[in-house]
Amino acid sequence: MKISSLQYAKEHRGQNIKKLNPQQFCGLKTEPQNICDIFQKSNQGLKELSGFFSGKFGTQCKGSRALESFFDTVKEQAKELIERGQSTNKEGFAFSFLKTNADNPISTSEVRDCSVMYLHNENKNTHFLFHLYKNTFENDVEYIIKTFMPENFSSAALVPGIKNWVSRHETYLPDVFNAIKNYNPKAPINVFHFSSNMPEIVGYRGKIYEISNKTHGRNGQATFKIHDLRTYNDLYAVERCDRLQDLKILSEIIKKEDYDKEIKKILYNLITKRKAIIKEIQSCKTSEELDKISLKYEGSPYWNLAGVPIRGYDKVIERQSYKIAESKNS
Repeated sequence: MKISSLQYAKEHRGQNIKKLNPQQFCGLKTEPQNICDIFQKSNQGLKELSGFFSGKFGTQCKGSRALESFFDTVKEQAKELIERGQSTNKEGFAFSFLKTNADNPISTSEVRDCSVMYLHNENKNTHFLFHLYKNTFENDVEYIIKTFMPENFSSAALVPGIKNWVSRHETYLPDVFNAIKNYNPKAPINVFHFSSNMPEIVGYRGKIYEISNKTHGRNGQATFKIHDLRTYNDLYAVERCDRLQDLKILSEIIKKEDYDKEIKKILYNLITKRKAIIKEIQSCKTSEELDKISLKYEGSPYWNLAGVPIRGYDKVIERQSYKIAESKNS
């Protein structure tokens, strides 16, 4: 009997192709390019995101694959990796993030109408996991990648949340997919779906897995040590600093925190950039100079993913304006 790859996928929906015995294909007169598609999809990635539907546990789409069990994969290393790994939190807060050496597993939990984005850089051996909010769009994703993965990435993965929110996943995930693709057209992007009820999502050595939920989906969980980093407290702490002294104090706080060195790199980089711009504003001697600077920086940076407005450099500009005016009057 002659079947297409699409027909085969429908009949075996939810199964992991890797676990199928090659003998199961014996006697099937499939076109060579279709059998190639099945085995090479993970390397080539998906070309587009379409065909969303509610699966058994989570949202699925055309070409998405079932997540494998993390502990079934690592087995003998499990105890060591539990000690080394990091989790965002148990509550499933959006905008949570983690970045480490790719040899350390990182996880997030309670993914409902949100989704998970995972980026891996094979050459640098770094990986990054972000708990995507439901209203994340292309410009947001571009900012996230520039901020968290300045070294770029060699592969990417997306995992939508529970099946109840398929209509919501369908509204924003194509934007996320396109943003990743536009940022690095050469990097393959794959999409995975839940194999159990609201599992914990784990990134490890460039691949994405799941850990079954011990509460059967009632609550989230954190298998590894919690490092509760979020954009609207940790990143915004930098953006709220309007004085060089504030940035110095924040640098000292970060130095004492038990953050991974990759996270500290990100925060220190943001502090360095903000310090340079504050100094540039403070160097203005005339109103004309300040006006030109204001066009560049007033109200910027403005990243409003969490619905919390960022002050940008408005206060810095305002103080320098008063200083210039006072110097004229003296």
